[in-house]
Amino acid sequence: FIRVRVPGDHAAGAPLIINLPPRRSPEEIREKRRLKMLEKEREGRQCFFVVIPPGVSPGENFTVTVNGRGVSVPCPEGAKPGERVKIFGDAAEPAAEAAEERDGLMFEVLVPDSILPGQPFALIANGQRIIVNCPPTGRGGQKIVFTLPRSVLEGSRKPGQMMTFNKDGWTRTIRVSDMHFQWVRAEEGTDGSGAVNARKADTFDRDRVAYVRKIVLTGTPNDNVPSGRVTLVPASEATCPSFLDVGGGDDRALAYADLVRAQHLPFEEKCDWFQHACQRLRVEYYDGHIQIRIRRSDLLEDSLAAVMSLNPGEMRRIWKFVFLGEEGLDAGGVGKDWFSNIGKQLFDPNFGLWMTAKDTSNQMMMHINPMSGELQDGYDLMYFRFVGRILGKALFDGKVLPHHMVRHCYKHLLGWPVNFSDIELVDNQVFKSMCQILELKKEEVEYVGVDFTVTEESLTQGNRLVELKPGGADVDLTGDNRDEFVDLRMRHALFDRTRGQLTELVLGFSDVIPEPLLTVFDFQELELLMCGLSEFDMDDWRAHTQYMGLLHEEGPGHRCAEWFWEIVVGFTPELKSRLLQFVVGTSGVPAGGFGNLNADEQGRISYFTLNGRARADQLYPTSYTCFNRLNLPLYDTKEEMLKMLKLCIQMENVGFDME
Repeated sequence: FIRVRVPGDHAAGAPLIINLPPRRSPEEIREKRRLKMLEKEREGRQCFFVVIPPGVSPGENFTVTVNGRGVSVPCPEGAKPGERVKIFGDAAEPAAEAAEERDGLMFEVLVPDSILPGQPFALIANGQRIIVNCPPTGRGGQKIVFTLPRSVLEGSRKPGQMMTFNKDGWTRTIRVSDMHFQWVRAEEGTDGSGAVNARKADTFDRDRVAYVRKIVLTGTPNDNVPSGRVTLVPASEATCPSFLDVGGGDDRALAYADLVRAQHLPFEEKCDWFQHACQRLRVEYYDGHIQIRIRRSDLLEDSLAAVMSLNPGEMRRIWKFVFLGEEGLDAGGVGKDWFSNIGKQLFDPNFGLWMTAKDTSNQMMMHINPMSGELQDGYDLMYFRFVGRILGKALFDGKVLPHHMVRHCYKHLLGWPVNFSDIELVDNQVFKSMCQILELKKEEVEYVGVDFTVTEESLTQGNRLVELKPGGADVDLTGDNRDEFVDLRMRHALFDRTRGQLTELVLGFSDVIPEPLLTVFDFQELELLMCGLSEFDMDDWRAHTQYMGLLHEEGPGHRCAEWFWEIVVGFTPELKSRLLQFVVGTSGVPAGGFGNLNADEQGRISYFTLNGRARADQLYPTSYTCFNRLNLPLYDTKEEMLKMLKLCIQMENVGFDME
């Protein structure tokens, strides 16, 4: 039935000609409404999603708060309580279609005064630290409405259930717009400023300036060696998905809530969770496995050819190894032997890919040899892609490779922020030099007499001059450009100097391990997971420990020294490794024991040292990794010492002073 208005010049009974529009399907009606909403959005009118309250029927009005005022909104036809509808800023006309997005919880928040339209800011909602973008028409001081997806809500059902890593001052948060993790400073979002990038990009602050590697794949997963590039971006701009489809349909996908719950597990349980997740990614044996046939006499060359002929999908298949001319069947032992021997050859300093510390204090940490890759037209870089795949495959299969890398390598594998403090473990002389430059008065900087260049060693060119930026040889260091110089010098030490090698290492690792799986670990846990827990000879450790400060006179006989060793003896292997990480910088023990710990650039041994400090001057233990020194307050009770030690070694607060 239709209703028709009779024209005034027509008498009753006169015929009428009317035109009826074609009958539209529900899909066409929804599409028209969608286009109408888009047209209104183009007019610059702000729009919001609101939830229809219980008990409201189509056509009835209900009240919502928009921009700080109550607005009456009619319930659209076909909509039901609990669904979301879209309204515009003046609330004069609601969208007629209920939103078909995931259910969630709506929040109203006041945009901080310093935030500009389109700028992200951090806040706490439902116990979660999240990132929200200010609408294009929004402004500081204005109230906006956003929805927290159900997957985020599920990750915070228990108190404290959110990503809480807080090392180096950075923590992961969730970006509501696309459910990606994003890095923010730990103190942001709680002081009222809320801005993710509160400081100017060209202002250097050794505690806040940090970068994260960004992977951009340019090839396809079916390529044997997918091409890609790795760059550094400011930490606040780096993102990572908070979900992972493990190949078994939606019911097997890992969501944000799964990652949050795993992150809060004890380390051993977290390792079990990770191996279970890898098992779900692994291709079943009878669905296809890989047989790798190598000659023991040409182990490295044959292994390189075999592994680099596989695509990323085949990296997750079960591998079986055959040493030609040997009768052993691989029931696990042959594979362990292969991983052990291939790791030894790849990390042997004489092979040239890696080197021990040249001018830092810890000889257990392997550094990328900056001169690798210069020969054979860069063929050595292919070895780093191989190393990355081996490290990833060993982690995927639960194998241990006890080859400890310098700290920023683990951060790059994780996508964790690298910062100024990481320079000290890469090049101690550069670190000291940069600290001195930062401590100078502004008017004194120009007398340092350097420009924006660095000198690098080269196998083919001897010493070569490298510009930190285009035209850097013509730019002298002054007080005005000091921050830029230190920033560029940090990027050079932690990435640019070995850009080619790090790119291939990270790409090879990501050929095997999906990045979201790694978000449950921090960089210290990743080292423990990959290298295993060291075995500690406590008698050797105590015999090669020095005492200074308030512990110097009585040494091991002091009450606090005795408490310390009783506590350490009672530690699990994990806590002992974390203590060594906290004091020395790595969890590895030299082959010769603690008596060979940390030869410095002059060949001297730097023993593990306990430095007694007055309890009134220092509340928490601190460390100097340069000197393998633990600054230990003289606590009144053993219980307090245990509490403070565990707090520091499990949630490290990184900071450096000059001495």
